[in-house]
This record gives sequence, C-alpha cells and structure tokens, in this order.
Amino acid sequence: MSKRNCKEDFAKFKERISKKRRKEDTTSKSDMDYITVQRLSSHVEGRYQKYARIGPLASIPLGREPTIQNIKEACKRYFNVEDGSHCDILAGERGPSWTETSQLNNWKVIHIRFIEESDECQLRDEKLVEISSSQRWKSHGTPKKTTPSMSTKVAASVPLSAMLKLGKIIQPTEEIVTVQLEEFKINEKAWAQPFEATLSLSKEKFASGGIRNAYIATPLSGLSPGKYVLKKIKEEKVDEIEKLFKSIEEHTRKAVQMNALVRNFAMTLASEAPVEYGCVLSYTKVYFGRLYGEFVTLENYLEGEFQKYVNNTGEVYGESEVTHKAEAFCHYTYERSEHQLMVVDIQGVDHNLFDPEVASSTLFYANDKTIFFCCGNLSTDAIDMFKAVHVCNKFCHMLKLKEM
Repeated sequence: MSKRNCKEDFAKFKERISKKRRKEDTTSKSDMDYITVQRLSSHVEGRYQKYARIGPLASIPLGREPTIQNIKEACKRYFNVEDGSHCDILAGERGPSWTETSQLNNWKVIHIRFIEESDECQLRDEKLVEISSSQRWKSHGTPKKTTPSMSTKVAASVPLSAMLKLGKIIQPTEEIVTVQLEEFKINEKAWAQPFEATLSLSKEKFASGGIRNAYIATPLSGLSPGKYVLKKIKEEKVDEIEKLFKSIEEHTRKAVQMNALVRNFAMTLASEAPVEYGCVLSYTKVYFGRLYGEFVTLENYLEGEFQKYVNNTGEVYGESEVTHKAEAFCHYTYERSEHQLMVVDIQGVDHNLFDPEVASSTLFYANDKTIFFCCGNLSTDAIDMFKAVHVCNKFCHMLKLKEM
C-alpha cells in the first residue's frame, strides 16, 4: 500500500471519529429514553447535614429532551407524588439545588427530592435574598440615606436569674427527621409500598411501657396533620427480644400485623352490634417505620386520661361500662377465632384503644418453633385467667355470645 493511500485512509478514519463524536454531542441534547435517579429525603439530617437516600436507584422513563422541567415532571409521575409537592433537583447528597439544565454535568445519576409548596416558596425567597445581597455589594454607588424606622417590637423581659443561664448552651427539644413508613393491608395480607414522612420529633420520651419508649411527633409532610406517637424499643430490651424472635424488625412488624388484626376484630364487632350496644371500641392505625437504622412504630396520639380495662394476663380491672365492653370484646375474639386466640391488654382513652396483645391457644408455630404474635403473648395462661374471672354481661348477650 502506498504512503498516499495510507494518508487517505487515516484521514477517512479521523473523519469517521470526528463524526461519531459530533453525533454523541448532538444525542446528549436530543431525546433521552431513560434517566437514572436517586431520590433523597426532603431535609438534611444528622451531624453531616446530608440528604438521606430513599430506596435504590430508579431508572425513570423520560422520552423527551432532558431539560430541568421535563426531568421534574417525569420524576413526579414515576414516584406518584401529590400535586402539592415540588420536585427539586440537587447537585448531590449535600445540594445545592440546580435550576438550569446547563448546570447538570453528571448524567449518570440525577439526585432529586420532593418538598412541599411552602418549602419551595421559602427556597425561592432564600435565593432572591442571596441575589439581592450580592447585587447590593457589587454596586459602587453611594448608598442613599434612609430615615430609620421605629421598631414596633417590645423587648423581652429577662429576669436576672435567667441571664446567666443564657450563657450556657440550651439544647433544642425537637429535631426534624425523615421516617420511611409502611402500612399493613390485612385484606391482602401484605405490606403496602413504603412512603416517606417528615416529622418534628421530640428528643425526650413522654411515656414508657414495658418494652418501648414513646415520643411525641408532629408531621411536616407525608401524613395527615395532627399529633402522633413514635415508639422505640428500649435499649435494655433489645437482647431479650432478639433471643425470642429473629430480630427487632420481625418483632416490630408482627406488632403492626397484630394491631391490624385486632383493629379488624373491632370493626367487625361494630358492624354486628345492635343499636342499643352504643359506642363501640376502636383501634387506631399503626405504621411500621425505619428511623436511623432503628425499627419503630407510629400511630395517632390519643388525648385524655389513660385507663387499662383488661391486662395481658387476662385480669379484669373495674366495673365501668367500658370495662364490660372490653370484656365482651375479649369474649367475642375468642369465639370468632374458634378458640384459637383472644385479644387482651385492652387499654386506652375511653373507647379509643391502643397497644393490644393477643394470647394464642398455641404459643409456638409448628414449622419453625417461632412464637405467635409478640412477646406479650401469655398464651393459655392469659386465656384461662380471663375465663376464670369473666362473667358474661349485657354486651355479651347483645352479641349473642355463648357462655364461657
């Protein structure tokens, strides 16, 4: 082959490579079929102030030009986010927010978060303040004299005894956390798709039970407004529970499943009770959650005076009307389950109940010798105790229950 032919072939090769490169450059600006997205929490968390990852990487259909607006719309469709939420595209797990397509220089993974419209307005206001501030400092003109305005705020009265206390650090009593929640669907006998909720969580417990501590939580996004209770397993109870069950996660999930079963019993009774039965007992919904690697539960907070009507041992407390209805409920669950189980540990505020236990006639599952339900299952000891002390009342008769 002549030198001239070699030069011509090399020139053609360079032209093909050049065309290929130009084609890649044009395709990066044309339609994209899919984008890889990592969803992050709404707010930064922890000592490093990073956005937490939510779930694995997702391959999201785009099929359009990869602009900021098109990416946001595709992400909202894929994650099925409510209209009241805004998709924010981030540079990474520490931010900042990107607002121009030209800022997106890493197409391998796009980081996003969803925030409420109110948070979006605050974010926009912060950006406007930054722009206004930078423009003001860049200006070389002489500042105009302005007439000082009279403040309408009244100075706080700080007593002498409190002045020195302000010289010490005063720790905040609440923190913003993101919890991944799951609801158990009893009809399908399956867990629903996880979702995210942002909470303002009290750092100090307000109540403590046999195995869990309770903390007040107020939802900022992801849940209906109101007051909630987040419950964590006590550290000193972890080893004990793990000896009886495979893990804390298993025990926590079984607690939520058990609550769903008991709640369903109460709803079934309500549908069968006659009008003269009056107000029926009810249970609040409980969610399974993950928080900083811990397994927790979340439920509505009940305002009012706490009362226990039936213990998990089967003992009965008091002679009030609600106690009689609680006894009838225990009796009802035992009969409707064909004597396989009994709901006990009936407690709450008036007719609104929480934290039940189930006593099963068989304590261990035959296949793998695991315990049915939770660590409060006292099995036949609780069932026999209740049968020994229970005397059928008018509510048992209204439900047409057989004498024990």
